Amino acid sequence: MINVITGTKGANKGKTIQVSKDPKIGFVTVQSETDVLRNGWFDTKKLTTNVRGPIEKLQKIGDWQDYVQGGKIIVVESLTPINSSDKSQGLKLAGETGVVCMKDGSPIYRQTEFTKEPSAHNVYIQHTNRDEIHKANGIETKAVALEDYVKQQA
Repeated sequence: MINVITGTKGANKGKTIQVSKDPKIGFVTVQSETDVLRNGWFDTKKLTTNVRGPIEKLQKIGDWQDYVQGGKIIVVESLTPINSSDKSQGLKLAGETGVVCMKDGSPIYRQTEFTKEPSAHNVYIQHTNRDEIHKANGIETKAVALEDYVKQQA
């Protein structure tokens, strides 16, 4: 189930449609808990996203809690910056390490989107800087020949 989250700060507190820096543009925050099975690992993730648009068009929806039902939040990863004037926005980070996930030397950008399109799905990009992330997590990685591994297990 998707829930609409009301504003919590300043002039937006308690409001469904929140005002951005430009008073003509607003956003509605939606959130869902989703079961995820990825690379053989099951988890429940809380996904949040903002539906942005002109205030007058957002207001035409009326009951946002009703509107979002039947929709879903998806994750979209890309090698294209989300904001061309701020290339740090949306960088995919490896946990608490602060290391940016990379694909063949290019940073991976991650964002969430609300959609009512039934065929829409998550788009993930597998990072290739595994060794850097392991080092930041204090995990030592070293290659072991198959024969040596078998001897260690015996």
